Amino acid sequence: PPALGSNWYLLVPNGLPNFAFPTNLLDFIYLPSRLISEVEELTESIESLKKKLLEAEQSLRNLEDTRMSLEKEIAVKTNSIFIDRQKCMAHRTRYPTVLKLAGYQ
Repeated sequence: PPALGSNWYLLVPNGLPNFAFPTNLLDFIYLPSRLISEVEELTESIESLKKKLLEAEQSLRNLEDTRMSLEKEIAVKTNSIFIDRQKCMAHRTRYPTVLKLAGYQ
């Protein structure tokens, strides 16, 4: 959690790379408030990312539902084409076409 990280910064300033302990008294006074504001920013960012994650997961579920319905439609249409070609075509060839009935062939 971010609060633990800020406490760690306050407790171990010499252990951090490229960290210069504040020599100015004002810097020393404002350092904790800057860390607190940093923690607040991180918390807001985390909340925002969690919200985006929930939206993305919902979008994924919607896409999966759409995919399933499309796959079902494709299966129905494939079956319809199979029935038309294998079962009905033999019966249709027995009857004259519209063009023959109209006298064009």
